[in-house]
Amino acid sequence: PARRFLIELQVLGTEFNVVQRASETSVALASGKVVLHIGVPLGESASVTEVPMVPGEVVQLVDNSLGYEKKIASNPEAYAAWKQQKLYLDHTSLQELIIKLEETHGVHLAVAEDELLERKASGTLPLSEKPEQLISNMAEVYDLVPVSREDHILMERRKGKQ
Repeated sequence: PARRFLIELQVLGTEFNVVQRASETSVALASGKVVLHIGVPLGESASVTEVPMVPGEVVQLVDNSLGYEKKIASNPEAYAAWKQQKLYLDHTSLQELIIKLEETHGVHLAVAEDELLERKASGTLPLSEKPEQLISNMAEVYDLVPVSREDHILMERRKGKQ
């Protein structure tokens, strides 16, 4: 079973973005100051780790556990891109994107060949509320063709492409 934990944000006049997915939680600080308190839910015995943040930093909880990684964001705008209905890709593999879209949009995708999962893309992917449009945008960025199946979408190579 997944381990439960608590992140408490002490906000000190700031602008930040929190992303929580099944596989990760991250906090990106754009301006101001934040102190994260990383621990387990109240009532369980454990210590709490305080992690102060300054603008431009990102803290990612490793596999949604109490371990964390703190780093300088190479592209801070990418963490708030959802506000403009965009997803920034920075050498993002198709595999990473498929996982993210399944978590955020409930889209079930598969690939015809495992090697397609290694394709990488950089740039901006327009997001859409409509799954069909989102899949079409993704296929265009990764130079693939989406094929509807009974319970999922299969991503295939474009004919004549290697």
